Amino acid sequence: MSTPPTPASDPERFKSGQRETWSDVADGWRKWWRIFEAGAQPLSDRMVMLAGVGPGARVLDVATGIGEPALTAARAAGARGSVLGTDLAPRMIALADERARELGLANAKFRELDAERLDVPAASFDAALSRWGVMLMMDPLAALRGMHRALVPGGRAVAAVWGAKGTVPFMTLPGDVAQREIDLPPMPPDLPGPLKLGRPGQLAELLREAGFERVEEERFETVLAFASPSEYSAFLQDLSATLRRALAEHSVEARERVWRGVEREAEAWRDTSGRIVFRNEVRIARGVRGA
Repeated sequence: MSTPPTPASDPERFKSGQRETWSDVADGWRKWWRIFEAGAQPLSDRMVMLAGVGPGARVLDVATGIGEPALTAARAAGARGSVLGTDLAPRMIALADERARELGLANAKFRELDAERLDVPAASFDAALSRWGVMLMMDPLAALRGMHRALVPGGRAVAAVWGAKGTVPFMTLPGDVAQREIDLPPMPPDLPGPLKLGRPGQLAELLREAGFERVEEERFETVLAFASPSEYSAFLQDLSATLRRALAEHSVEARERVWRGVEREAEAWRDTSGRIVFRNEVRIARGVRGA
């Protein structure tokens, strides 16, 4: 078995793998986005509010994925405003564009761009956003510096990442089960990943290093709910490309054992409504580009 590329050993190949991974799960996001956004929409609302997006605003959304918080910002900016959502994966861009058309948001446009080489005009946006994006980048500081460069003086940036391990059960449960059931090794600590920037204060430190002023960080809670353990497991099987690829190297029986374990462990999160409900920590940091 060949050793997978790392950011240090082969950055371009690693990034190409990320692009392929996210494109692989685009169909899954088309299927599941409504369930996910039922819990994630409050975070988009909070970010757009913190960024001060109002009528006529010009907004940049970096690593937009399925188009959030770009589409939330487009509603706030109105017909006189404009939103550019960028992402590394072309199939995710296509899905975001599809959603914008369905919502009638003609002021939202999407482009395939590398966040770490943000090719947009300098000082051309009033607000810059990134929801659950910078922690997945090889060089998050480069992305934040690009956002800083893209803002007009006085423009605001708002970024959000998942919290630290132990605060995001929705994200960590399947990996913990796989480690226990089939001895799947944990993700190497030097790789980008969902929990990479979750330590309190860590994201704010990066914004300051990127040149932002008046930086603040806050805790936010994102509640994700599923009708049953089997729905949660099906969601993960469609969308957790990293785990799916890791499990592909194991037998069918081993894979089934992991997913049965996920469903069994998810029962601990069943609430009085009968749903499986995960309360997850998010860290939001915001800053301003100085004059």
